Amino acid sequence: MARVTERDGLERALGLVEFPGEDPGAIRSMASSSRLADNVMRSVLAAPGRSRRAVLWAAFAAANLTLLAVLGTSGSIRELFFGLQQALVRFFYLFLALSAMGAIFGFILTIDTRWFSRWTRRHI
Repeated sequence: MARVTERDGLERALGLVEFPGEDPGAIRSMASSSRLADNVMRSVLAAPGRSRRAVLWAAFAAANLTLLAVLGTSGSIRELFFGLQQALVRFFYLFLALSAMGAIFGFILTIDTRWFSRWTRRHI
């Protein structure tokens, strides 16, 4: 059974690219026409693990946990919002807790784990 490595994928991808040769003018024209520098900078700036969706999930989870901490530790705020109705207090905190757990779970599912591969795979 043949193992497919990253090197095989790179060889396959490079085999499809037509190189202009050693002429500096041809290299310059190919690089400018293919917008090589823009594509490289876009891939460099797109840091793995920090997608927009993951940042939004993390912000939502942090907001939920902050609300739980602030509203849960202050008895005067609980009395101001709900009065003496304990059923509303329990329902509100149950909703916040479930929302926070959902946000944490959503954040975990949106993390890009490709950068973990340098610690989990054996390099040949």
